[in-house]
Amino acid sequence: MIAWLSSWAGSVVASIIVCTIIELVLPNNSNKKYARTVIGIYILFTILSPIITKISSNDINIIGTIDSVISSTEYEEISENSGLDTTENIKQIYKNNIEQDIISKLKQKGYDSVITAISINFIDGEDYGKINQLNIKINEKIENENEIKVVENVNIDLSSNSEENIISKQEQEKLKNFISSEYNINTANIIIM
Repeated sequence: MIAWLSSWAGSVVASIIVCTIIELVLPNNSNKKYARTVIGIYILFTILSPIITKISSNDINIIGTIDSVISSTEYEEISENSGLDTTENIKQIYKNNIEQDIISKLKQKGYDSVITAISINFIDGEDYGKINQLNIKINEKIENENEIKVVENVNIDLSSNSEENIISKQEQEKLKNFISSEYNINTANIIIM
């Protein structure tokens, strides 16, 4: 390493000396500024060429290292301790992405939700990757902060143990139709709780 560094410094010093002599020999006219530009580029290449050679050589493979880190990180995220093969990992990534996409679209519509169950067709054929069944639990309806709310009467019934739905049947049907149109799922296969 030290030998390489000393030879590099020697070549930089030698090129600067040669360029200085050439600049002194040149006459003072309008072409001198172009000669100085060429000399400056030559010195710049002399300084940078060993560094570029080292980076582009097989000793340091920055791009390959970055690619391997990025691809292995996503792969390890799912396959860690799972023992699944690559196909199963891809299916799991696909399923997770679909779930996140549905949740984010419902959040845009104003609903905080969780997917409790999803069934996706992974049998080879025309419907490969299609959602067969989808169960969604709506935790709460996110109200618009700018909207003025009308306070409704509060009735407390202590005798009833049944949970009341967060959204009405009409809103559930609207959400079913929205999800059906977005993901090409039959509305009968969408359950909203």
